[in-house]
Amino acid sequence: MLGLDLRRWELLYATLWDHDSPRGGRRPLPGAARLGTRTRRPEPGPAPVKLVRTVLGEVFATEPDVTDAHGHLFLRSPLLPSAELDDPADADGRIGEFAALGGRTVVQWTPYGMGRSPADLAALSRAHGVHVVAAA
Repeated sequence: MLGLDLRRWELLYATLWDHDSPRGGRRPLPGAARLGTRTRRPEPGPAPVKLVRTVLGEVFATEPDVTDAHGHLFLRSPLLPSAELDDPADADGRIGEFAALGGRTVVQWTPYGMGRSPADLAALSRAHGVHVVAAA
């Protein structure tokens, strides 16, 4: 392991310094960045477009406003037999209250295979105009 690290250092040193320099071999090669210095910043260009993928498609990241960052509209697990959230009418009521209070986005963290019901999530999103992100 130490030999490999020393070899890497030797290669780095050899590529950064011109050993055939008339001044004793300690001159940086043209275009080589010195250790500890910053490289040149890239030219400014158009800002990248940031999108959020919802159950109804992608929206601009600036569009979601008031967000519930960790919600469970549907959840079904054999380890939580009395805490199941699998009633679409109940989820409709909860997301409706959220929308009435100004909520715009729900990030739904129920993992795949635990009853997250993608068809119902899409229907709730359409019905209330709330973005639903199906995470996990």
